[in-house]
Amino acid sequence: MRTVRMLLITAVITIFAVTAYADEYQKLGETASKMGVSSSLAEQLMERTRSAGYSGDAVNAVIRSMQNGDAESASRVAEKVLEGIAKNVPEGLVVSAVEKVRSRYEYARGIASQAGVSGVPSEKVRSMVADAMAAGAKGDELAEIAREVAGKTREKNEYAESAFSLYREMVRYGVESNKAKDIVKETVGKYGADEIMQYRSEFMEKAGYMNAEKAAGMMESNVHESREPGSMGGGSGSGGMDGSGGMGGGNPGGSGGGHGGGGRR
Repeated sequence: MRTVRMLLITAVITIFAVTAYADEYQKLGETASKMGVSSSLAEQLMERTRSAGYSGDAVNAVIRSMQNGDAESASRVAEKVLEGIAKNVPEGLVVSAVEKVRSRYEYARGIASQAGVSGVPSEKVRSMVADAMAAGAKGDELAEIAREVAGKTREKNEYAESAFSLYREMVRYGVESNKAKDIVKETVGKYGADEIMQYRSEFMEKAGYMNAEKAAGMMESNVHESREPGSMGGGSGSGGMDGSGGMGGGNPGGSGGGHGGGGRR
């Protein structure tokens, strides 16, 4: 009789635990939606954490990471969790990874504000900065670029997007972050926003078939001498540059998109 009673108690506890976890999964999906994550991504997050058997502690940690960010960071957190589940990464490591994602976006928000950008351009800059940090960029270097951009008297949003886009791609390709920072700062001081995007495209084209540090050195020499974009030497890509990576270079993830009207200061 005692054994039966113990089994019943165990069953009741298990049911309550499963119900509590089920509520946490639903709360996770609801939180994701409220933070601006797409409905399909929020649904996947809820269902896959449930299928993977994520603990209540892990689910709540993900919820906190989302609540402490914005729509962009919440979406990246969701994607990171799904990536971890797909790769069978232990939930503890996934939780640590998503907190790093949230932290990068929080810092990126400060950098965008320091650069003086707002609205949609600010969202783009935050994403670029967070990506650069994930690739190894340092906070003090990002802050230096932000200060350089903040000193522009016009087209500040365009300069911010161009400068941080160039910096992100250089770091992604493996250029030493401090060297990349110095080059970017000089381009902001000497060129229009659209010209910086052209240099970005030219660098990416060169880095697609040669050592990235060498490509960065070529660009650095050109910038020092105030040469126009497109003068970094022959390559294997197609004709002129339009800011969209059109020279045929390899792009590890950044989008092109040049800016118009970027005359010099």
